[in-house]
Amino acid sequence: NRSNTNGGVAIVACNFGVKATAEVVGQGCIREYASFYEQLGTAAFDLTNTDLSAINAASGYVVLTSPGSGPLPIGLIDPAGGTQLALPDDGQQQAGSFGLVVGSNGWLALGPGNSSGFVPEVPTMLGNPSDGVYAWTDLQPNTAGLVVYEEDVLTGQARVTYDGVPGWNTPDPCYIQIDYNVFTGDWAIRFGTVGFANPEDWLVGYSPGGASLDPGPTDISTAQVILTQAGDLAPLTLAPSSGPVLGTSWGLQVSEIPASTVFGVTIWGLSDPALLDLSFLGLPGCQLRASLDFVAAPWTPAGSLFSYSLPIPPNNALAGLELFTQAATFGAPAVNPFGAITSNGVRGVLGSF
Repeated sequence: NRSNTNGGVAIVACNFGVKATAEVVGQGCIREYASFYEQLGTAAFDLTNTDLSAINAASGYVVLTSPGSGPLPIGLIDPAGGTQLALPDDGQQQAGSFGLVVGSNGWLALGPGNSSGFVPEVPTMLGNPSDGVYAWTDLQPNTAGLVVYEEDVLTGQARVTYDGVPGWNTPDPCYIQIDYNVFTGDWAIRFGTVGFANPEDWLVGYSPGGASLDPGPTDISTAQVILTQAGDLAPLTLAPSSGPVLGTSWGLQVSEIPASTVFGVTIWGLSDPALLDLSFLGLPGCQLRASLDFVAAPWTPAGSLFSYSLPIPPNNALAGLELFTQAATFGAPAVNPFGAITSNGVRGVLGSF
C-alpha cells in the first residue's frame, strides 16, 4: 500500500525482552571518614555570614556551624596588622613561621604541594598531599582586595583573611577568613559577603593530607554538627561484576573485607527490607537491604576480596524478576555486639539481554 511506487518493501522482525540490570542500594558498614565537604554552585551558595568551628577531638573533628557576621577585624592576632601577601592568580605562598601555605583561591594548608587550580574538584581536594581547610573558589587577589596573614607564635594561632578579594573576572568582593591553630589542630572558617557572579563552584570543607576516601557531600548550612574520624575506614562493599542475564551466571564481588574476618555469608532475597540502621540487633550503622529468604553457606575470604555468583536458568518467564543480594562478614575480635558487618545491597532485575 505504498504511496511511492518507486519505493521498496521492508519486512522488519523484532524480539522484545527485558534488559538485565544490577544497581547498588544502600551502603555498607563500618564507614569512617576523615574528610567532609560541600560543593555549591555560585547561585546556590548559602553560607554567607556563617561560621564553621572545628574542634580537634581524639577521634576526629567536631565541626559546629553557627550564624556569623563575617571575618573578624585584621590585627586581633598580630597587633602589627599581619603580613599582606602578594598572591598571583591561581598561586600559593608559604607564610609565617609555622610552615602554613596560603592559596590564592581560598584555602589554607599545613604544608606545600596542594593544587593551585582554579576549578574546585573533590578528587583533587581528597588527594592533596597536605592537610587543608577549604573555602575554594576561583578568586583573583592580584587585581583587588587584600590577603593578610597573621600568627601568634606563643599560642600557635594563625589566620588568613581574604578581605574584599574578587571572584575571577568579576567586580564582586569576597570576605572570607580561615583560622588554624598548629598546637591544637583546631580551625575555623568565617564567611562574610561573597560574590555571586563567580565563574566556578565553591568547595567548602576539610581533608587531611594524602589520599582520602570520599564521604559524599554534606549540606553544611543545615548540619548543626559534623563529625569526622581520625582516619578513613572503607565499608564492606558489594558490586556486580556482570548482569543477571537469563541462561548465565550473575557475578558479584565483595571488597574491603577486613583482615580480621573469620568468615562471611551471602544473603539472597526477593525484596529490600530497607532497614537503614540495625542498632537494635547490635549492628549500629549497618543496613539490611536483602530479605533473608536464603542465606548461603559460609565462605572464607582470600585477602580483601571474595567473588560469588548465581546461575540463572534460561527461562523467559523469569524476565523482570527482582532479586536482592548482600554480604555480611564476621570477625574476631568482634567490632560490635552482633559481631558482624554488612555490605551495601545490590538489586538485580533478571533479563534476556
